[in-house]
Amino acid sequence: MDIITGDDASSLVGDKDLALNADVRLYYTAIAHRDQWRAFPPGSDYVRNYDAFAKAFADNGLPAADLDDGQAMSEHDAVLTAAVAIRKAKDVTTVNTIAPFVMQQQCKNPVGGATGYIAFPNTGGGDPVDKAMPIMQIRPDGSATQEDLVWPAGKPLDPDTTC
Repeated sequence: MDIITGDDASSLVGDKDLALNADVRLYYTAIAHRDQWRAFPPGSDYVRNYDAFAKAFADNGLPAADLDDGQAMSEHDAVLTAAVAIRKAKDVTTVNTIAPFVMQQQCKNPVGGATGYIAFPNTGGGDPVDKAMPIMQIRPDGSATQEDLVWPAGKPLDPDTTC
């Protein structure tokens, strides 16, 4: 039996009392994972952006295990996207003066984050375009492994061809 659930299952990683075995497999969609770019070429933007983030994370004394659930990566990318927008805004007085600049991070002008490119549709919608989603499996010993990396469009965002 395969059980498939959302990213909240990341809180189960490390739990050895889940009663999982070869007949019961637990998969979840992670918001991000430190290994999600392992299959990409070392010089790719995806790998370089993640490596720069991971180095800064480690240089600040933060434990590598905190990268397993993707929260730190996503939070970094949210702050990075906001910082890019703030730098572009000329008169920052409220959140409302920054929001339009966040939405300008469109396909042709994405922010390169640890979780991949952050871009919003040219139509002004609020959902990011082609965000990567790691598919994780929790093993019987409580460890998690990445089984796949998927995108809504079936491939990574390409600023030159996606939008």
